[in-house]
Amino acid sequence: MDCRRAVDLAIQRHQVEMAGRQFPKFSENYMKFLDGQLREINFQIAISSVMQYIVFLYTR
Repeated sequence: MDCRRAVDLAIQRHQVEMAGRQFPKFSENYMKFLDGQLREINFQIAISSVMQYIVFLYTR
């Protein structure tokens, strides 16, 4: 699984966090959105890793 999307979201989250002082309400809402996206991607990565491990076990 390509982790580039997770890296891009993490960078974007950091940038929003740094700019949060200027636009606190926007930043708070957008951070919640980014956190949700990151959780979803992390779940997909975890499932992909488990599936790869299962395939590895069955092909040994």
